[in-house]
Amino acid sequence: MNNQSGVKDLSINPLEVKQLLAGLENGPVDDVLLEYLRKFSDEVQVKSTAFVHVLPPTDFFSVNEYVESIQDDQHNEEKLVRDQLKNKIETEFSEAKTRYSIWVGEGKPL
Repeated sequence: MNNQSGVKDLSINPLEVKQLLAGLENGPVDDVLLEYLRKFSDEVQVKSTAFVHVLPPTDFFSVNEYVESIQDDQHNEEKLVRDQLKNKIETEFSEAKTRYSIWVGEGKPL
C-alpha cells in the first residue's frame, strides 16, 4: 500500500493473540514462565490464557477397599495444587489485562 508521498507503507498491525496455553509444573520454573508470560501479555494483546497442570495417574492396587479414600485424597491434591498455582498466577497477573483459567487434573501430560 502506498501513502500520499508514494512511499510504500511497511507498517504492520500490532500482534494479537486470542488464546495461550501454558503447562505449569508447580515448581520453581513456573515463576520464570509466569513472569515471561506476563511481560509477553503486556507487549502483545492476549485475550485469554489457560494454565494446565497434570497430576500423575493414581496407582490403584486394591480398588475395592480404598476407592472413596483415594478419590478424596485425589480431590484434595487437585484442590491444593490448584490453590498453589492460583496464588502464583494472581501474584504475577494482578495487573495484567488478560483473562485466565486454571485446570488441574489427573492424566498423562504427553
